[in-house]
Amino acid sequence: MLSYLREGDTLEVVSLDRLSRDYNDLKEFVQLLRKSKVKLIVDDLPQAHTNNELVDQFMLDMMIQLMGFVAQNEREKIRERQAQGIKLAKAKGVYKGGTIKYGRNSKDPKNRLIWETVVNMLKSNNYSISAIARKVGISRQQIYRIKKRLKHKRRQQMEFKKLDELKAQISKYRPLDQDQLKALEKEIRVEHVWSSNAIEGSKISKFETEAIIRVTAKLDSQFLVDDPAD
Repeated sequence: MLSYLREGDTLEVVSLDRLSRDYNDLKEFVQLLRKSKVKLIVDDLPQAHTNNELVDQFMLDMMIQLMGFVAQNEREKIRERQAQGIKLAKAKGVYKGGTIKYGRNSKDPKNRLIWETVVNMLKSNNYSISAIARKVGISRQQIYRIKKRLKHKRRQQMEFKKLDELKAQISKYRPLDQDQLKALEKEIRVEHVWSSNAIEGSKISKFETEAIIRVTAKLDSQFLVDDPAD
């Protein structure tokens, strides 16, 4: 289809899922249409037909992000069901799962000793990966895996510490009154939408994002209030 589209053309579809059901594919396809300066009209998205290019683009981006959220939510549900299945299998004694050969809780005392030696040598910053591997008698790949787990653990600890600090700062201002809660909710909404759009490559400023959200809210209220049958 893309081979037939030219700059200035208009592509009209009934719904976004007619283009693709995959979030990443859809996102890339829409970006490609914009680069090719092809207008996209989605029939079941009347909010994206305001004749305001900025608002239309914003609404379309919002819908694509929503599809991404739904897809992510579905993946989380799949993982949740998988975890439930594993739990039932463990209860029946038919699931063993993957085990870490070299770690703090390794069943083999020798492997625990190797892990402790590797950790101490990595923390000293005096040994190369190859030197550590020769010292303990395991592959460099295993050393890299241990190093990766340590790095991930340190990152988690730093993130938890930062969250605790932020929580302590917020607790100083509690309880918040209604005006403060509304202002906070507004700021979080604008920040979330602006950051998400920036990640997708949008050049819209934070101020423009806030303005578009206000316009969109007014348009949505008009769609709800106006009844064509009246």
